[in-house]
Amino acid sequence: MNEPQPSGYDDYRNYFKKRFAWAREQNSRLSHNFFARKMKVSTAFLSMLFSKKKHMSLNSLVAVSDYLITRSSGPNYSCF
Repeated sequence: MNEPQPSGYDDYRNYFKKRFAWAREQNSRLSHNFFARKMKVSTAFLSMLFSKKKHMSLNSLVAVSDYLITRSSGPNYSCF
């Protein structure tokens, strides 16, 4: 699977879910707990986010986006 790009998704939660799946392919030791810590949210919240039961605040979304963008193959300032 190729690295997901934010511009290909109409819902940021779909992007985060695919980004986690892609990252998991790169490192099988990656867990929901680790990903949640990096996003600065609880594991339960991450699960609800992936199942589209919750949304993130704009401030949290910007922080997470900055983290994901710097971890990808360079800056990608596409909108969600």
